[in-house]
Amino acid sequence: MKRTKTSAKKNTQQEVSSQREKQRPKKWDKSDTTHYNNMKKVVVPATQLACPETMTILGIKSDIEGLFQKMGLGQLCNLNEPTYPELVRQFIASAYVSHPNDSHQEGFLAFVVQKVYFE
Repeated sequence: MKRTKTSAKKNTQQEVSSQREKQRPKKWDKSDTTHYNNMKKVVVPATQLACPETMTILGIKSDIEGLFQKMGLGQLCNLNEPTYPELVRQFIASAYVSHPNDSHQEGFLAFVVQKVYFE
């Protein structure tokens, strides 16, 4: 019996899918808890587009602020955005990256946040 390209592709996708399921549990597990407990000690600062202290040291702060003003972006370079530390810790603790083949041209990312599995 001859295999068609379509069925071969479908089987390959099923194999990759089954490999993914074996590699990352769809629920929070003991390993995630261990990593999460270690992450509790890590400070998650607010996200910032540019560092004012570094720009001042480099002598470019007024230039960068002027550039943002001219582009109509106002004080965007000086804003601190919230990072939701609890969600960041859950993501980092549970994130799993795999590559279906050795070429590493394609990858797979799975994680659990607020008891919801994402891939």
